[in-house]
Amino acid sequence: MTWRTLIESPAANHLGNGRWRLAGHDPAPVDPDATLRIDNGEVYREDERIRSATADDDKTLPYVGRSGAILVEWWVQDAVGVPRTPKPKPEAKLARAKAPTKAAPARAAAGRARASAGALDEDRFWRMIEDAWTTSAPALAKKRPGVAAKVTAATAEAVSKALSAKVVPALEQALGTLTRAELVAFDRVLEKKLYDLDRADIQAETDGSDDGFLYARGYIVGTGQAYYRAVIADPTTAFTDLEEERITYLPHDVFKERFGAGIPRSRISRETGSNRAGWKTA
Repeated sequence: MTWRTLIESPAANHLGNGRWRLAGHDPAPVDPDATLRIDNGEVYREDERIRSATADDDKTLPYVGRSGAILVEWWVQDAVGVPRTPKPKPEAKLARAKAPTKAAPARAAAGRARASAGALDEDRFWRMIEDAWTTSAPALAKKRPGVAAKVTAATAEAVSKALSAKVVPALEQALGTLTRAELVAFDRVLEKKLYDLDRADIQAETDGSDDGFLYARGYIVGTGQAYYRAVIADPTTAFTDLEEERITYLPHDVFKERFGAGIPRSRISRETGSNRAGWKTA
């Protein structure tokens, strides 16, 4: 990526992506998207907040916060042919210039572990749910619908209780270690899974009102990928009247507690009846 300075006036410099668009006080036409930037984990166009930064935004958009001194440093590095100083991550703190503390090696190791875990895609989403089961309820993890060859209604009920009492709290703790962008990405996968389950043939097996069916879908997703896939393929494998409410909005709760705001809305909804294709009548 090529980084340049977006010059609005001699006294006000802002970073932009691409060629210089403005010079002095003589403005030239600017593509609005050319001014997109990341400021404290949020994407802005000029002074307008657009959304929370995603993993893709983190790879492609510039960051606010580069001072004139850093820009000069880049120009000097370009001139002598050495690599530019890397751009800061959104989580970077001003305290990074301070002398390392005893906790610094542990924080660095934790950061490397998170990086090695990979981007928060669908695979990692399901791994996090699986990890929550194996760490908080290992005995029942092996007896879950979709995992065990045969599951009775009593066992499915026990799984439901463990999901609420043990697995969701363990998952909540894991979500608390994610970055802002990773939390948004986790929620995007969650809502898509709930959306894909939003079908009349599945509701006929699980029963429940609009809210009840949302929570029934929460139970299916929270039980794990194997059960989710089984129900998608054959709704008759779903159990009746088993629900998990909190997981359906868990990323929102964690995000609001940590960042003081809600996760921005997406183009799909997890609410019952949103997936029109799933409710078409013959």
